[in-house]
Amino acid sequence: MIKLILFDLDDTLVDHHAGARRAIQEISKLMIKLNYADDLYDFTDFVRAYNVRNSALWSQFESGEIDIATLLEIRFIYIYDWFGVKHSDYKIIEELYWNTYVENCSLKSDWFPLLQQLSFNFPLVICSNGMEFVQRRKLKYTNTLSFFSRFYFGSHYPDCKPEPRFFTKILLDFKVQPENALMIGDSINNDILPCKNLGMKTLHYTGSDAFQPIKQSIMELTNG
Repeated sequence: MIKLILFDLDDTLVDHHAGARRAIQEISKLMIKLNYADDLYDFTDFVRAYNVRNSALWSQFESGEIDIATLLEIRFIYIYDWFGVKHSDYKIIEELYWNTYVENCSLKSDWFPLLQQLSFNFPLVICSNGMEFVQRRKLKYTNTLSFFSRFYFGSHYPDCKPEPRFFTKILLDFKVQPENALMIGDSINNDILPCKNLGMKTLHYTGSDAFQPIKQSIMELTNG
């Protein structure tokens, strides 16, 4: 019997990739506006290099080499160094990035009514690797913040996904046995496997899949 439902946030509930892609597009436009690049500048190499660097930083985070705050700091510095940005322009760039990112992290599929319905009968929990202020902003922007009972943000190793202790703490906080908890997420390595290994029920949903089957699976598990 399900007593607790855990949700990943990025690319499970909200479209993180769309937000990140649009944010970099707007930053590129701002580089032209602030005269760090001319109108004919080809941003292809920058975007490709930025994405490679970003992936490497997340790997460092997951291995415990850096925390989330350091990851974000290094990532912005990478942009500043690439274009030779003056320190006086840091704030406007970071504000544009986060505002654009959050406003384009819309809900994937038709989660709103389902989350609302589930919240009447179960404690819902967000468990996400990411900076808390950013993740909360996304939940507020999508009007889903109130549906969740508690929030767990992995900001440093080993208190982050996919470490077992991250999920074990949630189970202990709610005094729920693993077999009575359901984890829903898009990442096999960060969401599904660690929870399955603990004995939790899991549902894999990437957002690109059809929504009706995952909704049906959730309803079947929660009505059992």
